[in-house]
Amino acid sequence: MTLAVDLLFFYALAIGQTTGPACLYMDGAFAAVVTVLRTCLDVVHLWHL
Repeated sequence: MTLAVDLLFFYALAIGQTTGPACLYMDGAFAAVVTVLRTCLDVVHLWHL
């Protein structure tokens, strides 16, 4: 499960286009959700051990 969640971190990067050149930025809210989800899965794994 955690390997599938790790791939979601790639979606945290986004390209925004304003009136100027394209800008690469990180979607902080999505990255926080994925981090919490990954932490919960890690806790489940440790509890299983």
